[in-house]
Parts: sequence; structure tokens; C-alpha cells
Amino acid sequence: MINLGRRCMLRSSFMVSTLFVLAMGALVPAARAQTASNQPASTKKTATTKPKKVEFVTIQKGTLPVILSAPHGGELDLPGSLPRDRKSGGSRFQTVRDVRSIELAEAIANQLEAEFGQRPYVVILRVSRKYLDANREADYAYESPEAQVVYDEYHGAIEQFKKAILEKHGSGLLIDVHGQSKEKGAVYRGTRNGLTISALNRRLGKDAAALYSKVMEDAGLRMIPPSTAAPNQEVEYNGGEIVVAHGSQNPGGIDCIQMEFGADLRSVAALPQTAKDFVKGLSPFLKEHYGVSDQRQAAAGGTSQAGR
Repeated sequence: MINLGRRCMLRSSFMVSTLFVLAMGALVPAARAQTASNQPASTKKTATTKPKKVEFVTIQKGTLPVILSAPHGGELDLPGSLPRDRKSGGSRFQTVRDVRSIELAEAIANQLEAEFGQRPYVVILRVSRKYLDANREADYAYESPEAQVVYDEYHGAIEQFKKAILEKHGSGLLIDVHGQSKEKGAVYRGTRNGLTISALNRRLGKDAAALYSKVMEDAGLRMIPPSTAAPNQEVEYNGGEIVVAHGSQNPGGIDCIQMEFGADLRSVAALPQTAKDFVKGLSPFLKEHYGVSDQRQAAAGGTSQAGR
């Protein structure tokens, strides 16, 4: 009888303990939930990351009277856009990318800043040329409304920058950066035989294209045509729609030169030196013909050596 009573008491004690543990297990999550609901709303994490907008055209304002344009180095697909049609593009239809022409334009911009303490204006097309060619007339440049929007954005940025440069400086220079593989170690100059630098020709009263080639040759670049060539010798790569549409032969235009850098000059190893050589030649040209000066030296009374 005694053993039986003890067993009953032990069983009753065990059942009570078990029920208590189960009850507490149910109460703890409920208490945590209640505590969490009472927390201030500011402590709760919410998703704040937004999808990054794809940049089809890079547009950067500057302070130098110089625009760097790079229309043929892009690789991005353009959603909703139709590829360009060779039939409508005629004999000038091309979809080949100018490899590392974007990187070269960016390196030139950085080198100009190191030289003058000021940055040029920059307009770069990131879209693949199979959808859009910003260096062609609109009728041959694209096949869809989506591509037209990007085309208009590209040329609209150049228009805006031209206006700002003319208002501030009175004259300016656009360099259209391209790549070619025909003469891998040389650079073709394109001005439509002086047409797109008409304003500079008028100011100087002479062939400014030859002077431009000469400063580039002095900096170590092999130019085609060379500075010693007779006028009107630009035959190949002599300038596309960008320099023609925005050149100084037009009302509100600025001087424009197309530069077709050879493949060897755009290699990974050679590209930094190419940018340095180009700016080495461009620097005296900008100082003499466009009134550009080193703003850091001016601010420091002519004693600054930063960036040298």
C-alpha cells in the first residue's frame, strides 16, 4: 500500500511538471511576439535598395572648352530595340565595336585633368553598335523608337555642352574618339578636309589641320595625313556625323576633329601612354588656340606643381 501510494504521488508530480514546462514553452514565443510588436517601427528592417538604372549614355559636365565623344565602344543590349538593318544602312553600315575606345576617352579625360586641373565635357555611348550608331545620320543610325531616344540623348548632350562652352569661352574643340585596325600604329585625323574646324581656320588664316597634326607628331603619334601633306588629303576616316553635325561650319557649332586610334595604340599595355602622348600634343594646341590655362597654378599664384 505504501509503495503504491508513493508511485501515485510521483506520477502526479511528474504530470504537473510536464504540464508546467509545456505551458511555459507556449508562453515564451507569445511573449517574444508581443515584445517585438511593441518595438518602435524605426527598429524594424525594411528593403530600401532600388534597382540601379542602366546608364546607356554617360554624360559628364566639365570646365575645359573641350568635349570628348566616344560613340562606338559600347557593349550593352538595348531592351525593346530592333537591331539595325544592313539594307537601310547602306555601304557605311558597321556593327563592329571600337575596342577600348571608351577606356581611351576616359584616360584622356583624366590626363587632361592632371594637366590643367580641369576636366573636359564627356559624352560616351554604352549601347552596342548593332542597335545604334551615333556617328551616322538619323536615317541610318537606328531602327526603333527605343534607339532613337538614346540617339537623341547623345546628340542632345553635345548640343547642350557646345552652348555652355561657347557662352563661357567663345570657342571650343570636340574630339571624337574612335578606333581602327588598318594602320595599327597610327592615328587618322578627320575634319572633312578642314570643314569641321572652319572657325579655327578663319581665326588663324591658315590650314589648322596641319598644325594639329604637327603637335601630335611632336608628341610621338604618327598621324594620317601627316602634317607635311598637302591640304585636302583626308580620304579615309575623314569624319562622320558627329563632327559634321556639330562642327564650326554650322551656326552654334564648335571645332570638331575625329581621331581614329590604331589597334596597337589601344592595347591594354599601350593605352595609358597613348593618352599621355595625345594630351602632350593637345595641351599646347589648347593653350595657344583656345586660351586654356592651368587653373591650379593660377589659384596658387603660379607656384603649384600638383599633377606634374
